[in-house]
Amino acid sequence: MSHCFRSSVGGRFLGSGRLRRRGGQHLRALRQCHPLPAGDFSGCRSGRLGGAGPDRSQWRRRVGGGQDDLGLYRPVAGGSAQLQLCLSDQEALLRRGQLDPLGIQPSRVGVPRPAACLLSRANLRAYLPPESWAEGAIYLTGREAHHLRDVLRLRSGAELICFDGRGREAAARVRSLDRKGVALEVAAARIVPAPPCEVTLVAAVPANAKLEQLVDQAAQMGVAAFIPLQTARTVVRLKADQRARKLERLRQVAIEAAKQCGIPRLPRIDPITPWKELLGRFSEPDLVLLCLVEGAAGWIPQALPQPLPKRVWLLIGPEGDWSPEEIREAQAQGARTVSLGPTTLRCETAAVAALAQLHLALQSAQS
Repeated sequence: MSHCFRSSVGGRFLGSGRLRRRGGQHLRALRQCHPLPAGDFSGCRSGRLGGAGPDRSQWRRRVGGGQDDLGLYRPVAGGSAQLQLCLSDQEALLRRGQLDPLGIQPSRVGVPRPAACLLSRANLRAYLPPESWAEGAIYLTGREAHHLRDVLRLRSGAELICFDGRGREAAARVRSLDRKGVALEVAAARIVPAPPCEVTLVAAVPANAKLEQLVDQAAQMGVAAFIPLQTARTVVRLKADQRARKLERLRQVAIEAAKQCGIPRLPRIDPITPWKELLGRFSEPDLVLLCLVEGAAGWIPQALPQPLPKRVWLLIGPEGDWSPEEIREAQAQGARTVSLGPTTLRCETAAVAALAQLHLALQSAQS
């Protein structure tokens, strides 16, 4: 990354990523004396929390004595020069040696995290596939290693939680980091029991690339499986190669949601399924709820039987709602029609509203 320094004498640029001399003063000496911080705020693209640290345009070279805004003065060979950077009080504390409580390397962070977005160690989670799981020393590579090393900026000794997406969790500690991966020390694992009633969300493929949002929200709500559905009124039609890429992307979205929300079990993401094929998957003990825009008999809590079934299928239709034939075929398979309210909801909104109703009803029935 190149940085540009403007001299107060003549207003000329002394360098843009290259080493230059002016008046016997060495630009390298300036940089060694006042190193540029590098931040880690990948989601903050502007303002004081810029993605690469503080605003580089506020750095400037000033010839003469005195102190900068941090109260720091260091002479440079061949004269007295300094770099003046407008920093907040929190930045000043960081420069004086305070560490981020998450174990983030202070030399690579330009702006401390605001107190409102500091995470506890319990929120730091890494996904270990079941085939890669082992207690003791594990060397993590690929996407997860990049996230721990380059995004979270963890250092040796940082603590986190590892999970395999099948209910197994374990505390872990970072042993070392290098360019290829991250070495972890994983403690004994514990098994999180599965919920007594599993929820399978079946949603027609929405338009306007909302499928990833649907999967993300469904994973946050803790569904056991997600099935994208091809119905008679589905607008989006994906080709075979597009379906394969989309399926891999959806599974990665589910992993990211599970890491953020503390979900021990990943939802199973099925390929796009035709309506006729879905009808053959319903079994007698399962409860199938078909959400309708109009003409439904009641609400989701009213449709739950006692005792609760082991699995609930929640069906969300496309933009134009279900066709009359699909409603008849679902009812012939034992589906119960339910309403989500008097308003017509978008597909992604209807899925969240239905899952929230079902989640609350299941919690009330189990308590």
